[in-house]
Amino acid sequence: GLLLTGAPNGSSYNYSITSSGGGTPLSGSGTAGSSPFSISGLNLSGLNDGTLTVSLTTTFNGFTAPAVSATVSKDAVVPTILSMNSPADATYDDL
Repeated sequence: GLLLTGAPNGSSYNYSITSSGGGTPLSGSGTAGSSPFSISGLNLSGLNDGTLTVSLTTTFNGFTAPAVSATVSKDAVVPTILSMNSPADATYDDL
């Protein structure tokens, strides 16, 4: 989820999340609760691995604040083990 601070209680917000690796961008909007507040339940499965960019704007009393953004890496690919050698003499005492 997203944790946001500094937005006035009752302000509206709009966000978008994109990935440098492509995929389906995610966007949404809502009304801020008391600061800090969180936006939870985000389904990022449509965004490919890469650098995610989150952009957010807030509006309060007719004034829209400048957009803020942050980035984070997404790497959801499970590594594949191509081969594994057992210890000599099939002993596992040193593991």
